[in-house]
Amino acid sequence: MILKNPLRTKQLQQGLDQLGEEGAIQVFKPEAGGAMLLGAVGQLQFEVVQHRLKAEYDCDVRLENCQYTSARWITADTPAELREFTYAYPQRMATDAANALAYLCTSPYDVRLAQERFPKIHFHPLREHAGLALSAAG
Repeated sequence: MILKNPLRTKQLQQGLDQLGEEGAIQVFKPEAGGAMLLGAVGQLQFEVVQHRLKAEYDCDVRLENCQYTSARWITADTPAELREFTYAYPQRMATDAANALAYLCTSPYDVRLAQERFPKIHFHPLREHAGLALSAAG
């Protein structure tokens, strides 16, 4: 996502925070740095978010495709296992609005391959399945 007027960064963050809390989108911040990534069910949802950012927060953004096609929230039985996994895939790690760790996927095979390599890592399609609820304090 490219913000056309960089002076509107604060408003963009407010808009993304609000839309993320509403469940309109998922907002991911890559652990390795870089632009925030948006996750949605389909193209229409992205267009709605783009329209709402413009109308409600005066943020004109251009959405760009990225290499990732899905995300899985991850948990592990021990902190050491989780640390080992995140060190193996630093470019694929991101945190969401609840600061929950997610693994970014480029294809349906990514999870299967990672699971074979790290059998003690648990991949969840939804944050709630991982037991990682969004905190009420916000």
